[in-house]
Amino acid sequence: MSQIKAHICIVSDQPLPNILPVLHPEMKPEKVYLLCSEEQRKQSNDKAQKKIIESLGCKVDIVDVSSAFDIEVIGEQTENILKGYAEPHNNLLLNATGGTKPMSIAAFEQCVCHDIGVFYVQTPEIIWLSESSRFASWSHIPNSLPLQKFIEAHCLDLQHLQPNRIPSAQSEMSISWADRAEKYSKEYSSINRYASLAKDHDLVMSIPNKDHRGNFQSLLSELEHGGYIRAEETGKLTASNAYRFVSEECRRFVNGGWLEDYVFQQIRSLKDIYPQINDVARNIEVKSNRNITRLETRNELDVVAIVNNRMWVFECKTRIYEKSSTHGEEMIYKLAGIMKNMGGMRTRGCVVSFNALRNVEKSRADLLNIDVVDGRHLSKNNFRSKLVQIFGLKG
Repeated sequence: MSQIKAHICIVSDQPLPNILPVLHPEMKPEKVYLLCSEEQRKQSNDKAQKKIIESLGCKVDIVDVSSAFDIEVIGEQTENILKGYAEPHNNLLLNATGGTKPMSIAAFEQCVCHDIGVFYVQTPEIIWLSESSRFASWSHIPNSLPLQKFIEAHCLDLQHLQPNRIPSAQSEMSISWADRAEKYSKEYSSINRYASLAKDHDLVMSIPNKDHRGNFQSLLSELEHGGYIRAEETGKLTASNAYRFVSEECRRFVNGGWLEDYVFQQIRSLKDIYPQINDVARNIEVKSNRNITRLETRNELDVVAIVNNRMWVFECKTRIYEKSSTHGEEMIYKLAGIMKNMGGMRTRGCVVSFNALRNVEKSRADLLNIDVVDGRHLSKNNFRSKLVQIFGLKG
């Protein structure tokens, strides 16, 4: 059990370095002091971190810092915190990860003078800046922060979360479609387009007779037998056949939801093997609660995973982009923006597309720290191996 009385931390727009050490059973303090500048208060970072740390069982005091660059003032405020504890101060720790350089230098100088342990968080490791050997064994951060707390720590509210349970028949169809990604790419794009149009036509998709052949006809039969669609009887000869989706959920599944389900399933199956995967969710919606703007910012995310205390955002695509279209690059830029809002510099992204992306799109993704998995890599075994690789998982 931890004997640590307090952590002294400095608030920045990267909340995890202040939160994750609280999860360490030997480092968990009774209280956390958050030194916070005016700039960080404007972004509500102090309130978000306070909420999460308190939910983990620690008391929290926010210490307002008038200037993030006045070393003397910051040193005095650190000294005032230390006066509240009897000497020796071997049950206090300074987390020097966040804040401006003057803030961390001033706090560091005060704490070193009192022989207080000082550490820096380089996830997933804890790096000790003080020379005391009594902290040497406290070097690894537990991977146990749930997805919801991870999201809330970044000044976001979780608005919607799809249930984790996927019906077995739906799961099997997702795997089957992924295994046939290369062979059925044109047919999947066509059925995706028709399903998208059906959203505004009372769940009815009208399919030209000329498309009723080969692999496309096989897909329609598969969906009909699976209970996703049913043929609409018009009573007259037309140039097309109408099919009605049984429900909006069925339409969503055919309109690309199957790929989201598939990605979610494969990550969840790896979670049983690799403890580094802490959490995974699908079809979630988040809203920013920062008070720096009155505009409401919402993002819908296909699949999100927490791996080694790092957030991964997956964008799942089932459409074919025209060669002259810039939609593929726009999708890459959109994902990069979501990554920045969701978890800052450590967040990674991945585009999963059953159609191969163009080289220009892959190059753009690489520049923005976004991985790409497409086409032949989607089959079950290939995709799982690819996930292990990009997550950097080790058995």
